Amino acid sequence: MGKRSKRFSQKNNHHISAVSVQQDSHQLSVVGIEDSHQPNSHQQSSEAISQDNHQHSTLSTQEKADNQINTIVPLSCGVNAVLQPLSANDFLLFQEKAMTPRSPGASARAIGRQAAVEWLIRKAYKVNDKPLTADLMDEFGVEVKEFNQLLYPVLGLEGEVTCHDDATDVGESDDFTYEGRRVTRKPISWRYALKFQDEMNKGAADAYRSMITRFFEIDAQPITPEMMASPDGVGVGLTALIFQRLGKCLN
Repeated sequence: MGKRSKRFSQKNNHHISAVSVQQDSHQLSVVGIEDSHQPNSHQQSSEAISQDNHQHSTLSTQEKADNQINTIVPLSCGVNAVLQPLSANDFLLFQEKAMTPRSPGASARAIGRQAAVEWLIRKAYKVNDKPLTADLMDEFGVEVKEFNQLLYPVLGLEGEVTCHDDATDVGESDDFTYEGRRVTRKPISWRYALKFQDEMNKGAADAYRSMITRFFEIDAQPITPEMMASPDGVGVGLTALIFQRLGKCLN
């Protein structure tokens, strides 16, 4: 008889209040969006947990198609901000950029939280085929509520994660499914863990990408650098979950 799978809700149904970042001298933590009702909603361990008997989370063909449609965020000034697809590499680079410059473990690409968020918005959105820069947001009079509406489609995590092992926390699972894609982790040798620490000093994004492509698989297939570089590859939501799991493995 197989193991009971555990389904973790990832849906953020409450008002989005702010973007947050956590980091320490050893590793990055996921930069996410805080929920006003659940202060640590970007950490999957705080989500509601339910169990079912081998019923895995899947998306219908229509839902998958809908997820591929560009997200349009209307701004109060009368223009629409159009979300551009982001890759796993974009997510990892954002995490690295959000680190405090010259802090332990920070690379030369670290520019701090505010500048990193501005970079992310510029990367993620276009208005009239032009990048949505900080200057444009000032010109449009973007306020906090609208700003968080821009961030949520980029950093928000919505859906369900089904754990197929004995994990009681998504960040502890080595076999889980998110949006119909099953992720498994291979054992990480202590030698690679030490190598990872050395590579972190050169660039966190490159270090994490190397570990993800080496030790994680999707649907029993290796994660390739090409998948990490393509918006149609691993995906930001899935990368965030893998990123969190890998961080706990190495901490």
